[in-house]
Amino acid sequence: MTDEQGTDHGPMGEAETGVEGVSSPSSAAPCTPERYPCWGYSDLLLFAGLVIPCMLGGWAIVKVVFAIFHFHPALKVMELLPEQLLGYGLLFGAFSVALRVQYDRPFWKSVGWTPLRVPVMWIVMLGVVTSLAVAFLGTLIGTPTTENPMTSDLRKALSIARTPQKPRPDEHTNANRRALHGTLTT
Repeated sequence: MTDEQGTDHGPMGEAETGVEGVSSPSSAAPCTPERYPCWGYSDLLLFAGLVIPCMLGGWAIVKVVFAIFHFHPALKVMELLPEQLLGYGLLFGAFSVALRVQYDRPFWKSVGWTPLRVPVMWIVMLGVVTSLAVAFLGTLIGTPTTENPMTSDLRKALSIARTPQKPRPDEHTNANRRALHGTLTT
């Protein structure tokens, strides 16, 4: 026998079940599958909106630390790399907090990262082989060497490494020379 909803009832008028007292899976409310990825376009816009503040935060932190320790790097890249690293750290840290607070999900699972299926040494070796293959192909096709910011920074770094550092005379030595020079000329 069936009722208005189309539920099939047994001879006693009860809903058919496989086990007495337990309803069949078809009569249970369908469970909604977990959304993958759990975040949406609004979260993507949040991430994009955090880029500039986080990069500026990385810049400010490096400037303050360099000013506190009176560190003035000879190469601009020694300042830019920590700024970039801190900016990315702040950005992904903020996104991780947003995912944890809003969805109660861990960061790596939410962005779809999975464990490596290939041993790490294979990845390292293939990276070395790839770089050597690119260098070899560049030599084969005769790629011209042009001046760019990377080569100029590398040239500066190599010139700094090659030039011997002259010892700086301290202030006392200069003062002594001036005093001695003043007494000799009078």
